[in-house]
Amino acid sequence: MAISLTNISTPLAGRLVLDTDCDTTVEADVTGTTGSIYMVEIDNTANSHITYVKIKDAATATAGTNDPDWVLMVPASTKETYVIKEGMAFGTALTFWATQEATHSGAATAPGSSVIVEILAT
Repeated sequence: MAISLTNISTPLAGRLVLDTDCDTTVEADVTGTTGSIYMVEIDNTANSHITYVKIKDAATATAGTNDPDWVLMVPASTKETYVIKEGMAFGTALTFWATQEATHSGAATAPGSSVIVEILAT
C-alpha cells in the first residue's frame, strides 16, 4: 500500500457546529449560509436506545412535522462519525434535531439523555 501526503493551502472546512444537548428542540440556521457538510460526529453513549439525527437544508424546521433532508442513525451507547469526503452541499442553511424515531413526520420523542453532535462544514 502506498501513502501520499498532499499539503493543502486552505482549510477543508471553516465552521464547527457543536451541540452538547441535541434533542427535539430544533437548532435552526446554525450556519447562517450555504455550504457543504464534511463530517458529522454523534455521541449517543449516554442513551440505551437508537437515536436519529435529522438534518434539514433550511433556515427553520419543526421536529415531527418537517421532513429532514438527511437522517443519520447512531446505535445505543455508541459514538459514530460520518465522513463525507466530497462534501454534502446545502443551499440555504443547516437546521437539525434528534429523535428516537426513524420516521420523519408525526414522531418527535426526544432522546432520554444528552446527545452530542458536531458538524464540520464550509
